[in-house]
Amino acid sequence: MAKDTQKNDEQKVDQPKADVPNKGNQKVTIDGREYALDSLNETARNQLGNLRMADQRIAHLQADLSMTQTARGVYAKILAENLPKE
Repeated sequence: MAKDTQKNDEQKVDQPKADVPNKGNQKVTIDGREYALDSLNETARNQLGNLRMADQRIAHLQADLSMTQTARGVYAKILAENLPKE
């Protein structure tokens, strides 16, 4: 539930297409507005890179969390199956 609130506060940043041969044609969408990547100043490009790194790290951590939660469920099931019967 807190996760949904957090997502609503995040800015939407689309990844420019990596396969576009002319870098000047790459565009990025921020807060619903489209910008040419080459029109962004150095600070904006650096922050865009930082956002992308943070998004990648979040995705990696979410995948780790999902795997850990799955493992925990299996451990709990095996534990329950191996407890002494009353």
